[in-house]
Amino acid sequence: MGAIFRIRMIATCALASALCVASSNSKNAETPRPLWSLDLVENLKDAGRNPPGIAFLDNDRLIVHEVDVDTSQLSSRESPDISSPFRLRTSIIDANSGKTVLTKEWGARSRSTSLQVTSGGVVIRTGDVLRLCSRDLKELHQLAIPTVPFEGWEIRVSPTGRTVLLNDRHLNRWQSISSSRLQVLDGDTFNTKFDWTESALIGNYGITDRLIAATPFGSRRQVIATEFGTGIWKPIYDLSGENCAPGLSQHFVTDTLMVCGGRKDITVSSTSGEVLFQDALAKNEGFVREFEIAQDGHTVAAMLENFSDIWDTGGHISSLRALVYDLSARKRVMTIVVSPPPKHRYDAALSPDGSKLAILNDHRVSLYAVAH
Repeated sequence: MGAIFRIRMIATCALASALCVASSNSKNAETPRPLWSLDLVENLKDAGRNPPGIAFLDNDRLIVHEVDVDTSQLSSRESPDISSPFRLRTSIIDANSGKTVLTKEWGARSRSTSLQVTSGGVVIRTGDVLRLCSRDLKELHQLAIPTVPFEGWEIRVSPTGRTVLLNDRHLNRWQSISSSRLQVLDGDTFNTKFDWTESALIGNYGITDRLIAATPFGSRRQVIATEFGTGIWKPIYDLSGENCAPGLSQHFVTDTLMVCGGRKDITVSSTSGEVLFQDALAKNEGFVREFEIAQDGHTVAAMLENFSDIWDTGGHISSLRALVYDLSARKRVMTIVVSPPPKHRYDAALSPDGSKLAILNDHRVSLYAVAH
C-alpha cells in the first residue's frame, strides 16, 4: 500500500507540475513581453480631472502628457502663459528605445485639458485656449475658446488624423436654443476647410474625412449622416442590434468600416449596416471601454475592463486586457493582460502603421510589437 501511495503521489505531483507549466506557457503565449517598459508619468495627483495619456506622433515617436499640480513653483516658472498651479507637461519619447527626446510645458486649468494627434501635428486644449502645434510641439496658431453659460466645446479627430472637427455647441432649453458652430480643419495644415452652423451635435456621433454620422436624439433605430458643410442629413442604414452605431468612442475605422463592442462580443460592420466580423468575448474578459484605431485603417485595439463587483462604477478595476485585431484578416492577433491592473488611470495608443501598441498603466508605459 505504501508503494502504491507513493506512486500515486508522484503521479499527482507530476500532473500538477505539468498543469502549472501549461498554465505558465498559456499565460506567456497570451501576454507577450514588451519591447520596453518605463515609468514615464510623474504626477497622478490630478488624474481624476485631468488624466494622463499617450499617443503616437508617428511610427517612431510617442507623446506622453500629464497635468502637474505644484503651487510652490508657480512663481518660479518662466513666463507662465496662464496664472495657475496647473501645468500640462508633454514628453516626446523615442518609440524604439523609450528615451525622452523632448519635454515641453504649458500653463493649464483645473479642467478641460486635452491632447490629440493629427496627421500633421498636435491639438492641445488648456482650459480656454486651443493650441495648434507642429509634431515638434512648436505652436503654429492659437484659438481662444469662449466660455459662456450653456456652451460646451468638443474636439474630434478622424481615424486617419487628416480631419479635425471643432464643435462649439450651445444648449439652452429655457430659451429653446440648440445649435452647434462646426469648423472642420485640415489635419496636416490646420487650415479651415468648412465652417457652418446647425442643430446642436451632442454625444452620439462620429466623423470620417468627409462626413458626420449620428444616431438621432431619442432614436436608436437609424443612422443618419451629413457631408461637411451641407447641413443635409440622410439615412444611411438601419440598426439591427448587431451592427455598429457612431458614438462617443468614435467607432469609425474608415469611411466604410465601423467597430463596436460590449460585454458579449466585438463587431466590425460596414457603413451600409452589414456585419462583417464578430469576436465572441469570454465571460472573464471584461467590458469594452475604449477603442484605439491605427491610421492605416487595418488595426484596432480594444481595452476591456473588469470591476471588483457588478455594482462598482468608481474605477476599481480588477482586471484589464488589450485585444488587437487585424481587420484585413478579420481576426484577433494579440491579447495582452495588463498586470497589475491600474489604480488611477490607463490609456492605449496604436502607431499609425499598426505595428506598435503602447499601454499606459498609472506611471508606467509599455510598448509592444503587434503580431500579424
